[in-house]
Amino acid sequence: MTALTLHRQSLPRPLTRFVGRADALVELTDLLAHARLVTLTGPPGCGKTRLAVEVATRPPPGTVTEDDDDPTADPAAGTPAGAVAEATAFVGLDALDPADDDAGDDAVVDAVALALGVVDDASRPLIDAVEAELEDRPTLLVVDNCEHVIVPCAHVVSRLLARCPRLKVLATSREDLGIEGEVVWPVPPLGVPPEDEAGDPRELLVASESGQLLLDRAQPAGRGRPPTVEQARLMTRLCRMLEGIPFHIELAIGQLDDMADLASLTADLADRHLDVLRSTLRIPQPHRSSVEDSIAWSYDLLSPVEQRVLRRLAVFAATFDRDAAEAVAADPGEPPMDVRRAVTALARKSLLQRERGPRHVRYRLLRSTRHFGRAQLDDDEATLVFDRHLHHLTRLADRMHRTVDGPTELQAFLDDAAVSLDDFRQAVTWSMASDQAEMGLRIVTALRWLWIDVGRFPEGRRRIDELLAAAPDAPPARQAAALVTAGTMALFAVDPLDLRRKSEAAAALAKAAGDPEVEGEALVLRGWSDIFLDPPAALEPLERGRRLLVDAGLPFANWGTIGIGLAHGNEGRLHAGAAELRRAVDTEVPPDHWLAPFTLAALGYIEVLLGDFRSADEHSTLAVSETTQDTFEYQAAQWHGLLRTYQGHYDEAAGYFRHAYEGAASDGGVLVPGWLHYGIHLYACGDLDGARRLITQALDYFRLMRWRWFEAQAESFLGAIAARQGDAETARAHRHQAVQAARTSQNPLAVAISHTGLALQLSDEGDDWGARSRISRALRSAVSASYLIGVVDALETYAAVVAARADTAPDVDDALRALAAARAQREQMGYVVFPINRDRVAGVERDLRAAVGDAADEVWEHGRGLPLSEAVWLGMRGRRRRPRWGHGIGSLTEAELLVLELVAAGRTNKQIATELSKSAATVKNQVSSILRKLNLATRAELATFFLRARAEAAGAAERERE
Repeated sequence: MTALTLHRQSLPRPLTRFVGRADALVELTDLLAHARLVTLTGPPGCGKTRLAVEVATRPPPGTVTEDDDDPTADPAAGTPAGAVAEATAFVGLDALDPADDDAGDDAVVDAVALALGVVDDASRPLIDAVEAELEDRPTLLVVDNCEHVIVPCAHVVSRLLARCPRLKVLATSREDLGIEGEVVWPVPPLGVPPEDEAGDPRELLVASESGQLLLDRAQPAGRGRPPTVEQARLMTRLCRMLEGIPFHIELAIGQLDDMADLASLTADLADRHLDVLRSTLRIPQPHRSSVEDSIAWSYDLLSPVEQRVLRRLAVFAATFDRDAAEAVAADPGEPPMDVRRAVTALARKSLLQRERGPRHVRYRLLRSTRHFGRAQLDDDEATLVFDRHLHHLTRLADRMHRTVDGPTELQAFLDDAAVSLDDFRQAVTWSMASDQAEMGLRIVTALRWLWIDVGRFPEGRRRIDELLAAAPDAPPARQAAALVTAGTMALFAVDPLDLRRKSEAAAALAKAAGDPEVEGEALVLRGWSDIFLDPPAALEPLERGRRLLVDAGLPFANWGTIGIGLAHGNEGRLHAGAAELRRAVDTEVPPDHWLAPFTLAALGYIEVLLGDFRSADEHSTLAVSETTQDTFEYQAAQWHGLLRTYQGHYDEAAGYFRHAYEGAASDGGVLVPGWLHYGIHLYACGDLDGARRLITQALDYFRLMRWRWFEAQAESFLGAIAARQGDAETARAHRHQAVQAARTSQNPLAVAISHTGLALQLSDEGDDWGARSRISRALRSAVSASYLIGVVDALETYAAVVAARADTAPDVDDALRALAAARAQREQMGYVVFPINRDRVAGVERDLRAAVGDAADEVWEHGRGLPLSEAVWLGMRGRRRRPRWGHGIGSLTEAELLVLELVAAGRTNKQIATELSKSAATVKNQVSSILRKLNLATRAELATFFLRARAEAAGAAERERE
């Protein structure tokens, strides 16, 4: 028998250009140099055959072919596989019918012989003739489409490899051959372009393999023109909808007559996925006239159990594990192992895609396979499967929710829940459609932290409102828990009105249902709504809710502590606010918790107002370095921007403000009070129009929410802007409005800033007595709240009022001393004079020095050494009593300071009483007074406070000496 000469033309010659998969070609060429059997597996249409042909015609690295210098050579034709084999042959098994009784080993041998050109002369078995042909010649056999005759194909290939030592086989199949020594190489879909990534969508499209293929095949429709930006976006969506499957891309692009049809094509794919993906060729390849036909080819090869499992698994919208598959696909009484075996078989046959989940293997159906599987369900089976899916997802959500105890468990919950998010959505939708809304309510409630973490609280709010309306008869406890979830999302959406409605209703329902845990969460949320809407009323529900949650041992108590800290701080109780936030940072919110950055940033903000810029910088910097992309990130960024503005780092501050401002705007949110702080930054740098626009925008919210402290700030700065622009009437109106806001609330921060601003106004109008009266009021309020920024600003305003009438003022020496003390305090804090105010402050100092005369330097140095409390008294000269710091160490009397030192030394009350010749009752009262003024709870905390204060004082002295 004479065999035909083998040559590379025995391989198919593709009529289109091969696109992408450069790394795959290199890897497979290397594999074939070392392995004798490589099987390319993958779902229908993923490009197994085309890749195999390209590998077989590809020269190995370093091979020089005679076509290399021929610019007209057909790149699709390729070159012999060089060192891999002297000859190649292509064995196409498409035509073999698995239903044919003759479709066994002999049929596969016939196909191999035909590809090799071996003639059956009947003198010996054909398989022997094939072996003789392959025995001595290095040959690469490409065996294509093995899945429907997988067993006979495995028999024949195994025998040939065993008896023909120079033979290599590159097979394509939807499942592996299962032969010893086989190297299975799953062919992945082509990479798809990112959908929402920043950058030119045309460049992103060209950078992806599926985008390259789509552009290559769409050239006739585009007539060689590059796509527009909008066309690139549509093509990106097309690639993603088709999941990078080359066959699907080619079928879809075959529907395209003109690039103008891209929008309608993507819309059709969304609505009629399988119907659209049909071949437009007059002579389509077998089993490739449509995607549906291609999948049906594989479906028909499955066992009845595998078919049932596949169509039922089509209910899943995302990935799932084996437990989920069992929950929806198993029949009553069916051994679980039957479904598990079917899942394994379907994955092996490329109808399920294996994916590595957060902790274990998960499975996924391609979109086209999912559409096909659902189409195989009749109405009864579809209802059964969707009900099972709903019940499974409800149990899963409940189980996952119960595991969240700390930050580690929370992160695991978020990872697991995010993987199944699309299935949770689908289950909720089905619960509404099937009159099972209470189950959907359970799902959405259990996923509270997921909606917030991934920034999808608008969706979560919409769904929970729909479910509450659809399940009016749900148990009160269920409704209360759902309302708490809805309230939490309203908080993140900065919707205080809805937050109040939801939290009030939740608290009432939970109390009626006897559920103290949910009632505690509802009360804390009610307190947060009051932080926005009625700040003085916020403490009561926050403290009551925190007590209930602490008693229940629930981590949501830390929300109460943070809220209490902010409530104190915004109302001017700065030491109390800082103490609560330090408690949260030190004991309640672990460093790796997602709340930690926000808590640190809030603490840093209050420390700024207290003048403790060093601690504020430490906490604020840590917050912005660790926060994640969410509402908290923008809040932390704007607080950090404010600190950097006060420190004089204006470029850095501008970056943080822009990030916060643009980020909040892109997420559809509002940046309150970030607009005000950004406006203060712009004012500091001299951008008066930009500052006025932002602060005016913020002012409407402050009035609506009754944030008097922020309202007073906004009005005061708008007054300063108007004064700078020469509009005295507008400046006066804003400054009086600031005082009115402060008078309404008696917030000491608001009183300090508003009266400082009005003092400047009155001074400009010639009302010296009125200006001095306002300064006195501002200083008293700032001191009572330990609002050091306010103290410094008020002292400098006092100096400015005196300097305006330096020729006649009797207290120019005191004013210069006060200005020097304010300057020293600025330096100690790191609080710089804003660029826009530098000339004015320098002018005030110059005028006062001139009025004082030769003694100016001596007076200035004396002022720099004055305790701040003495400088404050200078600004309040003529008042009946000196101001006393309302909180902090400055509020302690000399006797209390001595008792504090002895407590820190470990003395008991009795020992202190003996040492100071006092009664034990007096010492006990003094210790209680110290604890109250420092907002501390125990003697141990007093000792820690004293040691820290002494260390900080020593550090400050050391820096002063340097």
